[in-house]
Amino acid sequence: MRFLLSMCVLTGLTFGQTYEVKDRHGIPVVKVFNVKLFRHSDYLKEDFPAFEAAVTNVSGQDLHPVPLNVTIHLKNGTTTDFLLTAEGVCSECDFRKDATFNATHAFLKPWPYTPETFESIEFSLSNSFLSPEDRRLLAEYQAKKDAELAKEKAEERQKVRGACALIYKNTANKKVGDLTVKEQQQVRECQALDLYPPR
Repeated sequence: MRFLLSMCVLTGLTFGQTYEVKDRHGIPVVKVFNVKLFRHSDYLKEDFPAFEAAVTNVSGQDLHPVPLNVTIHLKNGTTTDFLLTAEGVCSECDFRKDATFNATHAFLKPWPYTPETFESIEFSLSNSFLSPEDRRLLAEYQAKKDAELAKEKAEERQKVRGACALIYKNTANKKVGDLTVKEQQQVRECQALDLYPPR
């Protein structure tokens, strides 16, 4: 196998075109360029599918690994799809802003496409990918929800504080034996909340 691979020369269909891959908000995340779709084998005397491209982070921020969907359109109307992951130096590393890495993908026989059947290629982000804009909007949404929750809790706490103040006003000068069962329960609940006596 090593002999076979060493006999392969990266030639064939190369695209000078640059592909800008945008998030769901239309903001560029990565740039794909130097796309090569075939290698030539002198040993096999044929061009065979072998994807290679350069991918650059153009989002302006460090990214977690970026899953890229690659769709190859064939002349007969069918497609071949595969997933690339644009990542940093290691799979746990961030894909640094303005960094470029080389992406490759190999295929097994039967070949999914050939120079004769190939028509076009496109790139898109996986639906599961959260772009910097998605993260910003999510953080904004979460901050709004947290503020609403904090406001609701403050309002609820104010209502409880007012109720406990009223219970204290109605029971503070009564003997324990003169309290109704309901008043005793209310006093205990307010004491558990440290609101009897009111503070």
